[in-house]
Amino acid sequence: MFFGLIFLSCLQSEEFIISIGSIDLKFYHIFSLLFLPALFGICGSFLTIPPKIVCLYFLWVFLISAFMIPIYGFGGLFPYIWGAFITVTICSIGKKIELNSIISVFQKVAIIFLIMVCIKNFINKEAFIIFFINPNVHPDIPTFSQGGVNLEATWIALFGFFFKSKKGYIYLFISLLLSVLYTSRVGIILNFLYFCWLTYHIYLKNGILNIKTILAVSFIVSILGIFFLFSPLASTILNRIAESGDAEEAGSRGRIAMWINFPEAFTNNVIGYGAGNAMLAIESVSGYSFVEPNIHNTYMQNALDFGIFGLLIYIIIVLSFLFKERKSKFANPFAGALLGYIAASLIQFGGSENLLFILLGFYFVYLSKEKYKYPYSAKISESVS
Repeated sequence: MFFGLIFLSCLQSEEFIISIGSIDLKFYHIFSLLFLPALFGICGSFLTIPPKIVCLYFLWVFLISAFMIPIYGFGGLFPYIWGAFITVTICSIGKKIELNSIISVFQKVAIIFLIMVCIKNFINKEAFIIFFINPNVHPDIPTFSQGGVNLEATWIALFGFFFKSKKGYIYLFISLLLSVLYTSRVGIILNFLYFCWLTYHIYLKNGILNIKTILAVSFIVSILGIFFLFSPLASTILNRIAESGDAEEAGSRGRIAMWINFPEAFTNNVIGYGAGNAMLAIESVSGYSFVEPNIHNTYMQNALDFGIFGLLIYIIIVLSFLFKERKSKFANPFAGALLGYIAASLIQFGGSENLLFILLGFYFVYLSKEKYKYPYSAKISESVS
């Protein structure tokens, strides 16, 4: 069942939406309801909940959003309701599944999703040809991921952390190829992060640093470098990287336009506007209408959505995670993927992504199975009628 949940969570575009009133339901929302019998049947009267700080975060999200409904409407509260549900579900049911089986599920989903994306791109090869001839920001092609090619490249790169073996370099090459074809700077950065993570945990951490290893890694880097430099999009990508933060560069223009209005929007309401209402706040002070669904920075998003208290809780969660995983160098795949998310969240994401909650839930499961001393999960007794 988790295979179906993770796979369907990759299908986020408008083609997979069923609208009911102001709520957009997707296939994975409906599929997740199948976990209800297992949740109460297998777990009996015991549910496993996330850490208290995470529960506090969800509680604050619900409270401030409910308080703001009369003013700003329901907004983007539903993704957080589903996020809380799926996190508890995974923590409760996932503890009964072997770790290798869980990781294997992510690997299978990653490979199938990667194949689907490659087939889809081949079908739309003419759009790439047009893009090669006249490069713009990104190629104009349909995507499975909500948010366009940039998000699709991002999720594919994050799935790479579940390949913690030499075969991971094959996945890395294909993932990097897609990021280059998409001219996704975030995708390229995350693939580089994955390369460093993979190389460290396969070779450097174990002291396997001999001539053969150095030559092997150098060969892989050389192949990737040659591929990139001879790519018809090399100059376009290098220019985009060099112009990052330039207000005249198309990819940065939208972000900067939003970010410069953040201080005023935040000071106008330090309590928070409610889930998903950050862009309404930005538009109200800027006088402009943006096509972006979020502010492309989870810290600013949390500050506007949930106020200074919500931002503080979010920062504590992030810092606690980084502090916890620093000694192991984010060794487990879920920690690696979450590290990538945190890095990308400075210039992307809105904080309510479905795959984020899935990764978070399995991260807690992983820690509980590894018997970490830190109490990442706690059981509560609850009567189930």
